[in-house]
Amino acid sequence: MTLLAYRRDITGVFASHASTGLNAFETVDYLPFHKVGTQLDRIEPVFVDVRSGRQIPVQLNGRGKNRYIQFLAWHPTVR
Repeated sequence: MTLLAYRRDITGVFASHASTGLNAFETVDYLPFHKVGTQLDRIEPVFVDVRSGRQIPVQLNGRGKNRYIQFLAWHPTVR
């Protein structure tokens, strides 16, 4: 069985705060947020063999490191 996963590096990406007050104490999380002209997160897709744990990097065509990758959902009929 093989899975598609990705490594994500958000170093230098603008962070927006999101606070939650559902508990007795408010919590604040910082979430990566893409603003125009700022650094994008770097994503490296990899195939992972579940049995062996071996990781195979996916080579992406294109220029530059600033690219936005949108992952799609599982397709149950593909084997």
